[in-house]
Amino acid sequence: MIVSLAENNQDIERLLKKGYALAIDSNHLVVRDIPYLDNNGNLKIGAIVSIVNFISRIK
Repeated sequence: MIVSLAENNQDIERLLKKGYALAIDSNHLVVRDIPYLDNNGNLKIGAIVSIVNFISRIK
């Protein structure tokens, strides 16, 4: 499903091309395996979640 979304959305396509791990879960876009530093400077791995609104192009 994520590949078909990328065909119609340049932002998702760009994230996939950059190697981000993307998934759709209950109408949410999940970007996984994002590295960040915590307050102590330790490397951690996290995720970002955003709501996805599907819009039909069929009229």
